[in-house]
Amino acid sequence: MLLNRCWTHRISVAPIGIRVRCYSSKNHGITLDQPIQSYISRSSDPYINLSIEHYLLQKSHPESSILFLYVNRPSVIIGRNQNPWMEVNLGLLNAASTPANSPSRIENEPPGLGDVDLVRRRSGGGTVFHDGGNSLDWTYLQTPQFTFSDLPLRPEQKEGEIDYSDAKFRLDVRYGAVTGCQLKTKGATTQQSERLAQILEKQHLHEIKDWEAVFKEAGSETKEAIDMAKWVQSMLSIPLQSS
Repeated sequence: MLLNRCWTHRISVAPIGIRVRCYSSKNHGITLDQPIQSYISRSSDPYINLSIEHYLLQKSHPESSILFLYVNRPSVIIGRNQNPWMEVNLGLLNAASTPANSPSRIENEPPGLGDVDLVRRRSGGGTVFHDGGNSLDWTYLQTPQFTFSDLPLRPEQKEGEIDYSDAKFRLDVRYGAVTGCQLKTKGATTQQSERLAQILEKQHLHEIKDWEAVFKEAGSETKEAIDMAKWVQSMLSIPLQSS
């Protein structure tokens, strides 16, 4: 197993070590079943850090929330389904790894930047450049509890069920604080959507315990709006730790 049970732990191989902190008592052994976990990598190897990221996503409890912090050495990171010949200037990447005094360098090439890794991450996302001058790279992991193809919409509507095909809820968040939102459901008015935005503005997601109460405070009390609130609650609520 990659992560040993302990309160604060560094993997025995120094270059690969990561520190682990979990929000629980020191007497409670750390496992990947913890609802909230945070990890700090002491390695700058992009292959190791992205492998740890993938391991945490695959092996952690489905309802856990994980924060993983790391800094990579110079590297170009491409998404799982991206084409490197379309996304990356491979000639420039090769030149960056070629010393300035090397006889193999071509005239007018940019100066060598040292070795630059080209790494494919196993998740999606666009192409990015990592190095020690970037801000700390971080990954927030939470195993998906739904697919965009079937929630909150159902592929087959049964007789008597509400049609949610026009229901929309947009939530804008920056640094954990809500900066805006928009609600569109059957019977919801523009004023209710604006009122909801006013209530949520500058609140932090982890401080919102009851989304249904928030929707009702904004005047959104239709069946569609309450169902939407319950769905948001199931997606964004943080599991409570057992005492």
